[in-house]
Amino acid sequence: MSPETALEPPLPFFVYGSLRPGEAAFQRLLAPVAVSTHPAHLSGYAMFARTFPIIVPSNQPGAVIIGDLIVVDPTRFDVTVDALDRYEGANPFTTHTHYIRVIRTVELIPNEHQPEALRAWVYIGNRRIRTKDMRQIASGDWLHQ
Repeated sequence: MSPETALEPPLPFFVYGSLRPGEAAFQRLLAPVAVSTHPAHLSGYAMFARTFPIIVPSNQPGAVIIGDLIVVDPTRFDVTVDALDRYEGANPFTTHTHYIRVIRTVELIPNEHQPEALRAWVYIGNRRIRTKDMRQIASGDWLHQ
């Protein structure tokens, strides 16, 4: 378990690329431990890609990332966060990675049975990432580029 997880309750994960439901990585890493999934979006970020998506903060009006909020079985949270950190190459002990795992507020796509905004773990691009050499996914939706 990383230092960040020790300080927080088992938060859900906001996923926006290969970890989304229906994708191979979701089937392998999250489907076995997912309690529920909810369409959601994250405002204030832009998506870029070469072969995989990465998101970075954006001050462009309307910048939004489309994804899914995945609620994980709390008894499997520690092993899940470790597996996702390995998959994303996110190491909480260094900044020399493509992704870092942070807590952000995401908004559920309207659903009368759920709160509108929730805190979640999100893998965002390390500030060292240079997006000028990547193509921007203007829709913010990896599955519908």
